Amino acid sequence: MKTFVPPPKTLPRSPGNEREWLDACKGSKTKPGGNFEFSGMVTETLLLGNVATMLVAARLGPLNLKVTNSGQAEKFIRPERRPHWEL
Repeated sequence: MKTFVPPPKTLPRSPGNEREWLDACKGSKTKPGGNFEFSGMVTETLLLGNVATMLVAARLGPLNLKVTNSGQAEKFIRPERRPHWEL
């Protein structure tokens, strides 16, 4: 270990999650490490998988969250809102 020399730092260092996020909000050309575009697609896919496991017979459309042959899954995708919680 006495002869070990660590490799040079070649990757740019992050200023921190909060600073990256604030800079991205202000229009920085550098995307933050937490890529929301990718995270959103992954989350949508996982949630769609959860609905599919609840209703194995239902055929779900992956791009538009529409149920093609069953009205049963619609209650999981777009639940009825409680009073005063409507958008």
